[in-house]
Amino acid sequence: MEATADAKVRAFIGVDLPEGLKRNIMPYALKLQDCGFRLVSMDNMHITLFFLGDIDKRQQELVSAAMDRQNCEPFRISVAGFGTFLTRHPNPIFAKIKLGRGELLDVHRSLSMELKDMGIKAEKRYYIPHITVTRSRETHIMPDTSDFLTANANIGFGEFVCDSIRLKQSVLTGDAPVYTDIHVKHLKLLRKPLGTSTQ
Repeated sequence: MEATADAKVRAFIGVDLPEGLKRNIMPYALKLQDCGFRLVSMDNMHITLFFLGDIDKRQQELVSAAMDRQNCEPFRISVAGFGTFLTRHPNPIFAKIKLGRGELLDVHRSLSMELKDMGIKAEKRYYIPHITVTRSRETHIMPDTSDFLTANANIGFGEFVCDSIRLKQSVLTGDAPVYTDIHVKHLKLLRKPLGTSTQ
């Protein structure tokens, strides 16, 4: 049976990470796994810009067009230290964005304005650019991570140039979700660097 135009997919807009940066994070993530946290697979580590929920084919096209209208140049992102949204019950634990935080906030804000007109609203929680590393397991006993977070608050994992944002489908499975690209917006320089010849 063929999929109809009304068929929906679970989707988000995000930024892919280089393999080297993810490998730098993994040894610390494994320590958290030993403490009882569920690890996000290295392949699935990313920066979420906007979680869309379930969207149909027409909405995918509108979101892709909104992404293409973003006038954002490539920018550097650095990742250092760990944090959490909740101090009493830390879930999730994430790697923190340092350099590039402002640019990610700007893109999120711009997308939010456009997507709101389509009836797609951002999550109520204030947007904080981050890379989810672990989530707590289903248990009433939460591991104490205060020492870990303090000891690794500023450890550097590397940096990279963000040169694209991606609309991704997320298919939930019995194991880890599977992400595939639906649309890619490549970021391009809007002006020539100083000293660049026009010839």
